Amino acid sequence: GYELHDQAILDGSKYMDITAYKAYEIFQQDEAQYTVLDIASQDFVRPCKIPSLISIPYDELNSRIEDIPTKTIPVLVISEDGVNSINACELLSQHGFYNTYNISGGYEKLPTPKIDGLGQTLD
Repeated sequence: GYELHDQAILDGSKYMDITAYKAYEIFQQDEAQYTVLDIASQDFVRPCKIPSLISIPYDELNSRIEDIPTKTIPVLVISEDGVNSINACELLSQHGFYNTYNISGGYEKLPTPKIDGLGQTLD
């Protein structure tokens, strides 16, 4: 259900970039099928929770590729600031993952839901 732009095919892109805001919109869709691969370090404090998340720190990714359950649904890759996620997308493509999306800007640019004084989401 995701668009694959003609230019990406012509350029031979191994992955697509999506904005952090677009990724956030996808996370809000109940019917969307995707896996989010969080490659941030274990000590990184994540500013929000993301559904369908698999956490594999970037430095462990090569040895834990088999922990990603499927190559048939989109894999959205997020890191702290979006830099390591580019490298992770390249690595995934070497292992046969061609439906990968780099979340540009990573957690740093990802919108976070507003929380009221009672701990409830205001989205």
